[in-house]
Amino acid sequence: MVGSATVAIALTFWIKKFVNRDFPVMQAVDIGLAAADFGSDIKFIVDAFSATSPTDVKLAWLSLSFLVVAGVVSFSSSLIVVHYFWKRRAKKVSTEDVLDWFKVKDHSNLFGIIAVLTIADIELIKLYPWKKQFYDGFPEMRVAVIVTGVAMVEDVPQLIIQLISIIANQQKQQFSAIVSMAITITSICWRVAKRSLKLMGVGAIESLSHETSIVSTTTTVPPKSPVRTFGDAPGSAEVKV
Repeated sequence: MVGSATVAIALTFWIKKFVNRDFPVMQAVDIGLAAADFGSDIKFIVDAFSATSPTDVKLAWLSLSFLVVAGVVSFSSSLIVVHYFWKRRAKKVSTEDVLDWFKVKDHSNLFGIIAVLTIADIELIKLYPWKKQFYDGFPEMRVAVIVTGVAMVEDVPQLIIQLISIIANQQKQQFSAIVSMAITITSICWRVAKRSLKLMGVGAIESLSHETSIVSTTTTVPPKSPVRTFGDAPGSAEVKV
C-alpha cells in the first residue's frame, strides 16, 4: 500500500520536473491515494488466498476477477481518451489542442509506461501533458466523469467483497480487509466530494461568464425614422412615427 503510493507520487513529481508538466501538488494526493487503494486491494487478495477458509479463497478469486476487469476497463479508457483528442485534432474539429502532442512525441516511452500503469490507477492520465486542467486536472468535464466512473468500477465491488469478508469472518482478525475497506471508502469520498465541488465551481463560473457576455453584446434598437404621408408637400407633410 505504502509502496504503491510512494511510487505513484514519485512518478508524479519526476514528470513534473523533467517533462516540465505543471499541475497542482494536490493532484499528486489523488494519484497517491488511488495507488494506495490498489495496493490495499492486492494485499487483501494475497491474505485471502493464504487463508484456510474456503470462503476466503472464493472471495479472493472474486476480488481478483473484479480487479482484472477493472484494470482492462481502466487501460482501455485511458487509450480511448487520448485517441479521442487525437481524432478530434486530425479531423480539425477543434483548432485548439488540449494535449501537447510535441511532449507526447518527445516522451513517448514515458507516457507509454504511464498508459500501462493506468491498469492499476486510472488517475495517472492526469500526468499526460494537458494544456488545460480546469476540471480537477482534466481538460474537459467528460474526462473527469469517465475517470470517476471507471474508478467506481473497481472500488465499489471491492468494497462489497471486503465487507462480506469481514462479516463472514467475525471471529478472525481481518486487518487487511478493514484497512483496505477504509482506504477504499476514503478514496471514494475524497474523489467524489472534491471533484463534484470542482466541477460545480467551474460550471458556475462558465455560466456566469456566458450570462455576462450576453448582457455585454445586447444593443438597443434605434428609433424608427419619421415617415411622410404619401402625396404631401415636403414643407407641410404630416409626420407619422
